[in-house]
Amino acid sequence: MSGELLLVEDRCRTREKIGAELRALGYGVTTARDGSEALAILRTQRVDVVLSDYRMSPMDGLSLLRSVRRTLDLPFILYSSGADAEAVFQAGRDGAFYFLEYPFRIEEQLLPTIEESLSHQQEPAPEDRLGADRIVGCSLEAHRVRSLVRRVARSRATVLVTGETGTGKEVVARAIHDESERGPFVAVAVTELAESLLDSELFGHERGAFTGATQRRRGLFAAATRGTLFLDEIG
Repeated sequence: MSGELLLVEDRCRTREKIGAELRALGYGVTTARDGSEALAILRTQRVDVVLSDYRMSPMDGLSLLRSVRRTLDLPFILYSSGADAEAVFQAGRDGAFYFLEYPFRIEEQLLPTIEESLSHQQEPAPEDRLGADRIVGCSLEAHRVRSLVRRVARSRATVLVTGETGTGKEVVARAIHDESERGPFVAVAVTELAESLLDSELFGHERGAFTGATQRRRGLFAAATRGTLFLDEIG
């Protein structure tokens, strides 16, 4: 996916480095040294996504975000080293699409974020949250989980989701499924399966395989073919 990006960064070497890597990936990149220059560019050029450092002077990234959002509905990605929770919360409340911890890996962290922001801009918003957007929250941790979900979704590897009861493991599993191109989503609470019938439930059985098996049964693994089988409470 390509697009026109505006990179706002007051450190020359950082601005040149990020800009060069994004151009090499096929994006059109315009750079600005500060918030005032960025606003001037936005008045005259088409921009699809704004990528801005949070810690700038005299206008910081949050102030730039607020100024842009008054007149333009553009995806806005902020980044900073050592950002506190309050800054991340304020950015999310004021409409930032993402808040990334700097330094970041361009292809593994920044690129998926840019592509997702472009996708959201080009497609109508769904009535219900799907994919990584199932995971709500403006904290840096929530942003990290959403980014990780999008990366994991591209893999065919088995995924282990850990967390206390009620923290949303199934939400994460469904988000990974939504972000992938898999078929059906099958969820089962392992604790609700009788130990003596566990093999039969998971792998199925043929008629007459054991006493009471009056008909052939398709197992959960077969039901989830080319899809996702979510085994809840495996502990």
